[in-house]
Amino acid sequence: MVDQRFWRELNSTGRVASESEPTERLSDELRRAIDLKAHDSKIPANQRPQLVLVLDATRLPGVTLDTVVMDFRQRHSDWARSLGFEAAWLVGPTWLLTWRLDTA
Repeated sequence: MVDQRFWRELNSTGRVASESEPTERLSDELRRAIDLKAHDSKIPANQRPQLVLVLDATRLPGVTLDTVVMDFRQRHSDWARSLGFEAAWLVGPTWLLTWRLDTA
């Protein structure tokens, strides 16, 4: 997902037609990343309402594609919201690839 060909195609065409990673697998990877950060030993539940959880995806643009985010929202947004953060965001390399994850 850090392949420069991805960036060239996205820059020149505004989209990427590759299906090299299954959408559900990438969506599940996002969930695992959030789960690692949201563990009570790292961020206690009583501190979460004052924090915005941000996943940096500037070097992993494949997880910021709308199909992945829509799948995540459909299958995991309720879970993400239940963690108690003020919000959960996935931040890609541009504002067009930046998404709030804890909303349906």
